[in-house]
Amino acid sequence: MIVQPSNRRVMKGRSLTAQQVAFVNGLIRGESTAGAYRQAYPNDRSTAANASVSAYRLKRHPQINKILKDAEESIAERLVEDAALVQRYVLHELISLTKSAKREGTKIKALELLGKTCGFFEPRAETAPVMDPEKLKLDLNRLLMVHSVV
Repeated sequence: MIVQPSNRRVMKGRSLTAQQVAFVNGLIRGESTAGAYRQAYPNDRSTAANASVSAYRLKRHPQINKILKDAEESIAERLVEDAALVQRYVLHELISLTKSAKREGTKIKALELLGKTCGFFEPRAETAPVMDPEKLKLDLNRLLMVHSVV
């Protein structure tokens, strides 16, 4: 559900600006809050910390918050309806984590989960080697003779 500037939500006589709509669309696409803010406000030259604070405040804006909740509910409904879509979504997110995660542990965990999904880490049933009963009798007799002689 991408929000269009022409489809601005009107609440208390105010509508969202084009930059706010761009910010919302970035969040809906799955970008980080700060990343969506930077794309929506490319001329903002504030520090990373200030941009994060501004993005956080913008995300809490009542109209933006409502649009995001609606979009989240819509996505959740579609995911529940189609199990294959859920599987594709999870795999897509895991793959993107393996590429973009900053921490090595996060990458390893994402790779582990991908491997489990593909069945790479299925426990294998260990089977004991099958021994021939006649060979076992001969070995047992030989051992008994060796120990009884000594």
